[in-house]
Amino acid sequence: SPSGRKWNVCGFYNPSNWAALWMVRFSPTEKGTWRYVVSVTDSEGTAKSRVGTFTAVASPHYGFVKIAPNQRYLRYDDGTSFYGVGMWYNDSYELFNEGRVTEEGLDNLKKRGANFISFFPTPLETMGTGLGRYDQNRCGRLDQLFEWCEERDMHISWNIWFHSYLSMAVWGGGNARYRNNPYKLVSSAVDFYGNNEAWKYQEKLYRYLIARWGYSRALFLWFVVDEINGTEGWTQGDQDVAEQWCRKIDRYFNEHDPYGRPTTGSQSGGIRQWWPGGYKIFDISNREIYEAQGHPIPKSGKLGPNDENPLQFSYRNYAIQIQNLWSCSAVLSGNRP
Repeated sequence: SPSGRKWNVCGFYNPSNWAALWMVRFSPTEKGTWRYVVSVTDSEGTAKSRVGTFTAVASPHYGFVKIAPNQRYLRYDDGTSFYGVGMWYNDSYELFNEGRVTEEGLDNLKKRGANFISFFPTPLETMGTGLGRYDQNRCGRLDQLFEWCEERDMHISWNIWFHSYLSMAVWGGGNARYRNNPYKLVSSAVDFYGNNEAWKYQEKLYRYLIARWGYSRALFLWFVVDEINGTEGWTQGDQDVAEQWCRKIDRYFNEHDPYGRPTTGSQSGGIRQWWPGGYKIFDISNREIYEAQGHPIPKSGKLGPNDENPLQFSYRNYAIQIQNLWSCSAVLSGNRP
C-alpha cells in the first residue's frame, strides 16, 4: 500500500467467467500508488509475476464497517458511525432465476430507512458438487446480490451456517436439512463441530468466501452460526466442542479477512436462550428475541380491558435483553457500563 502495509489477498477459480478463470478481487483502502505481485503455485512449483502498480483515487464511500476502538459501536473506516437498520431477507436461490431477493425489494427497504439485510445463502457445496467444490450458479447469484447492495449503499450480514443445514431432526420440517448436506459424507450431524475432516473442508470454504466476496464494502458482518441450539451437535453432542468450533471460525476470520469485519453467532430467540459462552467468543453479542415470548395470551385470543398489550410486553422484553447484553459486555471487557 502507499503507507507500506503488505496485504496477502487470495485469488479464486471462477469458471463462470470465461474471460478470467482465475481472479483476485481487492478494494484499496488508501489513496495513492499501490504495488503488487501475483504468486501462483501448482504441482510444478511457484511462479511470481513482475511488480505491477495501480493508482487509487478518492472515493465517495465511507469504507468498511468495523467495531470502534472503544468496543461500543460500529463505524466506517473514515470514522463515520454505522447504525444498522435491517431485516432478514433470504434469497432461497436453488434454481436459475428463482431467487427471492429482488431489486424492487431492496429499493423498498432502502426507501423505508433500511441499510442492511441479513441472509443465509443456499449452501455452495451440494451433494452434486461434493465437498470442496462450489456451485458456480449459486456463486454467480451471490455476485449479483452483492452488486445490487453496493449500488444502493446497503450492507450484508452473511449467515454462513443456518441451523437447519446442521440439523437432522431437532426442530423437524424445513429445519432439518443435514440429510442434503454433503458434510454428512464425512461426519454425522452430532459430531460435525468436532470432526477434523469436516474442518479441513470448512477452512477451504471460508478461504473461498473471503477471496470471492471479501472485497465488497457491502459485506459488514460474518454471522457464523444462527440458532446453534437447533442442531444435534449442540443438543446431543458436546457443547464445549461446539463452542470450540465457534472459536476456531471466529479466529479464522479475524486472522484472514484483510478488512477486519466482526463476527457474531446466536442461539434461538427464547427468553431462556441466554448464551454467555457465545458472547465471549464472537466480536458482537447476538441476542435473538421472539417478540411476545412469555406473554400470557388469553385463551379467548382477545385482550380484555385489564390485559397488558403484547406490544408493550414485547418492547419491555427488548429493553431488558438489551440492558442485559450491555451489562454482560461490560463485565466481559472489564469496563463499567
